[in-house]
Amino acid sequence: MHYDQFSQNAATYIYRERERERERERERERERERERERERERERERERERERERERERERERERERELYFVWYNLPCCSH
Repeated sequence: MHYDQFSQNAATYIYRERERERERERERERERERERERERERERERERERERERERERERERERERELYFVWYNLPCCSH
């Protein structure tokens, strides 16, 4: 094979390898971004669950207040 042809083939090979490596790196970056998005979604879900728990706690507190009021309201009149 002529040297110029060999040199051209080598340059083409190197170029293509570099392109493939850049594409692999882009794919790895896309995968990292997808993982970050999944983590953000998990965090949003944890926050929603914490908010639901806070709401359940507030509802339990309101229920306790209603029960106490009911007991107080139904005490004999001279007690309050």
